[in-house]
Amino acid sequence: MLYPVIDNIIITEPISPQLEEKCRDFFNRNSDSLMQLGEKYNPSLTEQVLFSFSQDESLQVHREEMAYWEMKFKNRMEGIEHENPGWNRTLPRWKLLKKLPSDLNDKIILEIGCGSSHTLYDIYGSNLPNYAGSDLSFYACRLTQQVFSNGLYIQAPAEKIPLKKNSIDVIVAYGVFHLRLSNVYTDYTNPGCLEQQAG
Repeated sequence: MLYPVIDNIIITEPISPQLEEKCRDFFNRNSDSLMQLGEKYNPSLTEQVLFSFSQDESLQVHREEMAYWEMKFKNRMEGIEHENPGWNRTLPRWKLLKKLPSDLNDKIILEIGCGSSHTLYDIYGSNLPNYAGSDLSFYACRLTQQVFSNGLYIQAPAEKIPLKKNSIDVIVAYGVFHLRLSNVYTDYTNPGCLEQQAG
């Protein structure tokens, strides 16, 4: 299976029509080079894994919702809409952010649902040298790239981020707890690096 890398973002589930089109364009433009990979590249498996949901009628509502969010994040990136809605600055959110350890920026951080990454930026500025951001929205990852330019970016559902076991020190996932992420915490984080923060 080969995941395309577009604008330095690893694409794992191009759910929105906009991102599906970008991925198909990537494979079309690079078809000759990809075929030179021989057995390392399986076009039919890649097609099946990346694009099978586009044929699934039950996911149409989800595709339409992601198309909406891709448009919203793209508009933010292009300055058409306000950059930050300001929800970081509400008192309950601020109290949670203040509980983050001061030395967090020294750790390997995975931010699930990075959005435009105001959560970590408001606390640490752009000083996060070991940052990995993941979001279902491609343009949310693009926005975060503008804040943490040296980070690793993965467009993926929170439950299916393709990372090695024990490769992350800390996971920050604010506003995505409606998802079941307990396995993500235990699979990706280094045991004993930091105790799971309550809050």
